[in-house]
Amino acid sequence: LDLIGQALALAPNQPVFHTNLGKVLRDLGRPQDALACCRRAVALDETSADAHARLADTLQLLGQSDAAIASYRRALSLTPGLAEVQISLGNLLFARDELDAAEACYRAALDLEPDNADAHNNIGTVLYRRGNLEDATAFCRRALALNPRYEPAYVNLGDICRQQQRSEDAAAYYQQAIALKPDRPDSHNKLGAARLDLRQVVEAVGSFRTATRLAPEYAEP
Repeated sequence: LDLIGQALALAPNQPVFHTNLGKVLRDLGRPQDALACCRRAVALDETSADAHARLADTLQLLGQSDAAIASYRRALSLTPGLAEVQISLGNLLFARDELDAAEACYRAALDLEPDNADAHNNIGTVLYRRGNLEDATAFCRRALALNPRYEPAYVNLGDICRQQQRSEDAAAYYQQAIALKPDRPDSHNKLGAARLDLRQVVEAVGSFRTATRLAPEYAEP
């Protein structure tokens, strides 16, 4: 932080320094200060795709999804070949249930980076939401082939297996996800549900209790 401050003192109109300071402040849990830095970077260089993308990241963190989507789209209009930005935009659109637009973003990212595990997994998520379980499975498995420690794909495959009434396989996938990210309450909750399907009541209760310990809202009726 001090080094970036020194750099800004020497070159206060250098947009990349404002962008970098915004990223540091965001990581420090100061999103409003980060937002001011990112807005300053964009004001200094309207043609910087990175400045618009980092502004979008901060707006998304603050829950300003409309403005974040606009900033991501502005970044892509300046530099279309940004796979990370395509995925971030897709995630916001997916959260709004705009599945066609989200999938288009993920496939654009995949065209740019064919070995991008995020893109494969996220296309799988869209296909799962549409009920296309076979193709969803293929995309999620491809994500794991690219990165065997990619925890979201294990969760997605668990969800797919439960939808197919393959609760034993689902439980195995959730357990693999938990082995990688043991502090994710949703995985424990899903494992509990799969264990209930299998009539493993004691084990299911244990999973639900872990989910509740990690996120008390799971205890709400």
